[in-house]
Amino acid sequence: MSHISPHLIFTNYFPVFYVVQYQNDPVSWFQKNIRGEMVVLTDHISKEMNELNLIRCQKIPKRPGADWRDLPEEKVELNSCELLALTICDLSNL
Repeated sequence: MSHISPHLIFTNYFPVFYVVQYQNDPVSWFQKNIRGEMVVLTDHISKEMNELNLIRCQKIPKRPGADWRDLPEEKVELNSCELLALTICDLSNL
C-alpha cells in the first residue's frame, strides 16, 4: 500500500480544504455510515496528541458507546518517568 499525502486545494490563493484518499475500506458500522459514498476525506486536520492523551485513547474500552468516562482508574508511567492518572478528576480546567 502506498502512502498518500494530503493535497491542499487553493481558491484565489487561499486554502479551502485538505483532501486525503482513504487507504482502507470502512470496517465499522460508523465508518460505513459516516463515509457514505465518499472515497476521500475532506477538511479534516488532526492535532498531535501528547503522550498521556494518546495512552488514554488507547485504553478506552473497544465497545459501542465507550468514551473517556470509561477509562480505568489507574496510573500510567510516561516516558518522562512521571506517574499520572488516566482519569480526569477535575473537569473545571477543560
